[in-house]
Amino acid sequence: MSGRGALLAAAALVLAITPTAVLAQSDKAAEIAQIRAEIAALNARLDKLERQDATAAAGPGNAGSGVPAAPAVVRAPPTPPAADAAQTVSRTLDQGVTVAPATNDRVLKGPGSTVEFSATKGATQVSLAISSSRSVPSSASHSWARDHGWSLTLAAPLSKGDDSTSLATLDALASGASLKFQLNGFAYKTAEGAETPQASAITQRARDACLAKKAADGLSNDECKASFVTDSFIEQYDKSEYDAFIALFYPPSLAFAYGVEGGVGYNRYTYLDPATAKSLSASKVPFSAKVFVSVLPYTSLSSVTGAFEYSYAYKEAKSSTLCPAPTGPITQCPTGPVGAPSQDNAYVLSLEYRRIFQTPALFFTHQIGVSAQVSHDFASGVTGVDVPIYLAPDAKGNLLGGLRLGYTSDKNAVSVGVFVGSTFSIFQ
Repeated sequence: MSGRGALLAAAALVLAITPTAVLAQSDKAAEIAQIRAEIAALNARLDKLERQDATAAAGPGNAGSGVPAAPAVVRAPPTPPAADAAQTVSRTLDQGVTVAPATNDRVLKGPGSTVEFSATKGATQVSLAISSSRSVPSSASHSWARDHGWSLTLAAPLSKGDDSTSLATLDALASGASLKFQLNGFAYKTAEGAETPQASAITQRARDACLAKKAADGLSNDECKASFVTDSFIEQYDKSEYDAFIALFYPPSLAFAYGVEGGVGYNRYTYLDPATAKSLSASKVPFSAKVFVSVLPYTSLSSVTGAFEYSYAYKEAKSSTLCPAPTGPITQCPTGPVGAPSQDNAYVLSLEYRRIFQTPALFFTHQIGVSAQVSHDFASGVTGVDVPIYLAPDAKGNLLGGLRLGYTSDKNAVSVGVFVGSTFSIFQ
């Protein structure tokens, strides 16, 4: 079969397995976006040439040269934004909202997945958080765009300390294995940066730098000729213009996050029968429901999150030593929780402040992350303060772990722990 025949056969196969309307719409949207970007780039280059001509014409050497002035260039009015303009914006940028890192138990999560290990007061816990999101922006200029997503968090204690593996989050499910599922959304302001000559000029310079680098390294330049570019592409090849490029798409404004989360747990309790001092066990399945709202300022990598959670949970009985009626010369007196676990509902209101601080003076890291959370349980009257502090970066400078400080009013004591995590990608 000739090359032309093979090409036609492949095209027929693609059309056979792809819905025609979807294919046509996708091709049309991509073509419109590419044509607009090319027009904007040509307009930017034309502006530059006109300024150069005007400067040359105003010079002393051109006075009275008799060269006629160039005719004025008449441009067509800009085309109104099409329905797919917002899709162009969402494709151009990798992510509309950047979330500072925090431990897996925090309700506000960024994209990606994290495995985390934490330990405090002889208790250790491992957790896995998986998150995914998709952009659903509006097409209007300077409109509010939205990201919808979900997250799944699994946690289990590897060993228990005094009575719980949670530090001071007042998480009623933390003493056993738990699974939490969350539906969330982000809202942030966007602009049609791809439609502006400035964005096209920045993009073209980044493409030129990419082509030059690929040629010097003897590598393929397919990346440089892609129909659209991401913000990471601009950061890599034209870093000096990165902030200006981002500002074209995301004008100064607050961003918001919101969501709901449901959790279910499993815990097996071992306790002493008060009458016989025999060891017994019982399995319990607690559950929880939470709502949250976050505000993310534009000027710093930070966030403020308020949340309310209801938990239908269980509490282990207090430990004591029981001595059964003597039946021989030696009597063993076991120690442990006396009595079965009791129901312990919780109504917890929490407020968290999260931020990345730049610390160029430190020799081991150039930034520190803090996620301070205050929680209050209206059922028990207990207040907890939990402060993970990110100190340890990886080879790329991403913060992975550090110290965790905690305080609860019922124990009136400060606890210190450590945590470490590792991020990875599943859906990319």
